[in-house]
Amino acid sequence: MKEQWMKVTTGSKLLAAYYGIIAAIERISGEADVSPLEYYVGEEVLDATWIQGGIESGKLVVEYNGPREGLEEVEDEIEIGGRTVTLQLTPVRELMGVPLTALYETAPEKTLRSDSPEFKRLAFETTRSGIEYMSLYLDDGRILFLEGEYLRVSLPFVRAAGSVHTHPEGSCMLSLKDLESGLDLLAEGGLFEAVATISCSFIMYRIGLVTEDDYFRVKEAILKARGGGLERPIRLDSIKFYSLSY
Repeated sequence: MKEQWMKVTTGSKLLAAYYGIIAAIERISGEADVSPLEYYVGEEVLDATWIQGGIESGKLVVEYNGPREGLEEVEDEIEIGGRTVTLQLTPVRELMGVPLTALYETAPEKTLRSDSPEFKRLAFETTRSGIEYMSLYLDDGRILFLEGEYLRVSLPFVRAAGSVHTHPEGSCMLSLKDLESGLDLLAEGGLFEAVATISCSFIMYRIGLVTEDDYFRVKEAILKARGGGLERPIRLDSIKFYSLSY
């Protein structure tokens, strides 16, 4: 019988907070019919310690600005690791902050760095036995860990804030199947798909909402690669990749 277990970690709580902030601004931008990339947030949001303090206090007050349409104070209640946290978005017209792009970029990195001991341990087991493990970051600050099969792990699509699965050491790259499942996760609102080994991660993440053009470019690239016809990397606007050593 395959193992599965649930856990709350530093990274899972961070990602739930980042996911809550991003989702709220995406909702605001959708109502204003503008891109979420036109919004800015206070620079302190990029500080993991600041986020952790807000979670512990039960309230995250995030300053933001953007197009004049849709600038309003918003208050949501989000669940983070068994704690109800009030998320308050406060518009500040003269805010000297950072673009929301920075939050899309930093969320996967800070999550994976925080939880790297978890993935190192599981990736060591994958390297030893070939059994892969999947970790699904839920939007309520928990991680669902699932034991897979020899050199593969799969399950029906599950909506998640982020997904990580292990590869043996020396294989720090997303497979074509990983790209396909990652594309679906990002298109459904997830923030990132990643593979983790003992020493590194390779991450696929979105910047803003996945565009229709990018979605079909990735689909076409996967088909070409399977047929041996992909000659050069594709250029994407809303989907990015990077590797992370830890």
